[in-house]
Amino acid sequence: PYPKLPTNDHRPPCARVRPPLHVQAFTADQPPIDIALPALLSIIDSMPGSLPAATEDALVDEEARLVSAAVKWAHRCGGPSAGPPAAAALHDAYAGHLWRAYGWRRMGLASSHFARGADAGAFAAAVAGCAAAAPEAEAPLFVARAVLQTLAAAPGASGAPNASRARLAHARATLAACTAAVPHVAGSPLLHFCDLLLAALERRSRRLVALLRQHYAAALAAAADPLLPAYAAQAEKAHLGTPGGGVGGLGGLLGGLLQSLGEVDDLDDFDDCSDGDNDRDGYGGGGSCVLDRVDD
Repeated sequence: PYPKLPTNDHRPPCARVRPPLHVQAFTADQPPIDIALPALLSIIDSMPGSLPAATEDALVDEEARLVSAAVKWAHRCGGPSAGPPAAAALHDAYAGHLWRAYGWRRMGLASSHFARGADAGAFAAAVAGCAAAAPEAEAPLFVARAVLQTLAAAPGASGAPNASRARLAHARATLAACTAAVPHVAGSPLLHFCDLLLAALERRSRRLVALLRQHYAAALAAAADPLLPAYAAQAEKAHLGTPGGGVGGLGGLLGGLLQSLGEVDDLDDFDDCSDGDNDRDGYGGGGSCVLDRVDD
């Protein structure tokens, strides 16, 4: 009973129907998640491919708002397959669509969804595709960015230990999949840092995290990507509940990006997705996840 976006109509969705209204219909009808989730995934799957530049931005904006609304709705549903598992499936589906339709041009947005999903293999395939189009020496940068972005993405609602463990597991799987897809990066200092940082976060050790960030500061600086140390700081904050050192002072576009990475999927203000607000990614709210005892 729930409509799909027609694949033969290449106008921006805002020109034919507002997709978030479909998600509002699910909210009003409250169907079981086993029925609603496949329908929402079908809507994402039917999104049109790459379009002329004049209409691409409007299309991607509307699609992102649909996914934002769907993720918020998934978190509100009850049942074992709702919440984070359903939200991860939606993130993965949209990230895969962005990569297939636009390639590296929309990898920034796609990676933010891959980082919150659960499909490490698909994330690694996209990373490998980007690395193949760049100089070989830059390949470790692509992999490190994917792993650290996954770690920096919020683990879930504040105080949810299982959510943080799941995010760490996804980052570990992403590192393994990326190393398999781009094998020559395995011995790079950046990948050593990612591997050891994961181990430190898994062990709940602030002291080890601080030591690693100091020891690998030169390697991170040599990468000439200010996001890498910022992601590492945000990862510490998200998983250990510490300030992390280095994120709070960042301003402008970079600071805003890191703030969005450090926030959980917004479960509030569902109607904001259909009232004209530009909630592209749907990561509002806030809070970090503190697991058990942290090694000070």
